[in-house]
Amino acid sequence: MSFLFSRNAVLTIGKKSGKAKRFSGLRINFNIEKNDEKTPNQAEINIYNLSSASRNFLDNNSDFCILEVGYRNILGTLFIGNDLKLEHSKQGLDIITKIKAGDSQKEIKAKHAELSYKKGTNLLSIVDNLISSLGVATANDKYKAKLKDIKITSSYADSGNAKDILTRLMEKKGFKVNIQDGELFIESEINDGKTKNKTILTYETGLIAINKKKDGLEVLSFIQPSIKPNNYIELITDEYKNSVYKIKQVFYAGDTHEGKWEAKIIV
Repeated sequence: MSFLFSRNAVLTIGKKSGKAKRFSGLRINFNIEKNDEKTPNQAEINIYNLSSASRNFLDNNSDFCILEVGYRNILGTLFIGNDLKLEHSKQGLDIITKIKAGDSQKEIKAKHAELSYKKGTNLLSIVDNLISSLGVATANDKYKAKLKDIKITSSYADSGNAKDILTRLMEKKGFKVNIQDGELFIESEINDGKTKNKTILTYETGLIAINKKKDGLEVLSFIQPSIKPNNYIELITDEYKNSVYKIKQVFYAGDTHEGKWEAKIIV
């Protein structure tokens, strides 16, 4: 498990126009919730003792943030967010900059759709038009095979938030719609058995504990960026031999300098 030592985090904040700053070597702590539901993922990130110039930069250039975490110099993206809210405060000798952010929350709020389609329109074209209006990249296209031959049997009209409309349409066909790190996922609610994005957890590779719940398992592990909703974990222990589970929800709590560095995984 040596690769899980020497925790590290790097935070990038900037404007879409191109100005951005990457902060490393400073104390960073965070609490992040990710889920496979329609509600946006949320993060609260604290970074310690930025210079006055850096704080001024953030006050004027904070369209988005990217949090990368890992061990030593091996990092992966844990969270991408926008709609940032910043607050600087002094606690003892430390100046702490608190950042609250949502995953593509700004884009989701802003996209309005007015739909009107006649009977016989292909459902896939309606869905693809909604996705296009959201302006968010799609992470997969599993939904296309199921929708490509479906035609609506009556005229269809709707108005409102584009993601809400897309979610309603896809739920009727057995799919969940969610956004992870700026990418749109449309995933079947039925486990299709395909486990390409899988993290193997043993007590040697970061697994801490497994707790049985009424509706599934709660797995505690050290943080690994590959552990996120829509991906899979494979548990290998004396009790759980080659058991593969799809991740529904993850709570990350970490601090580069002390305390927790854990992911609570709901499967």
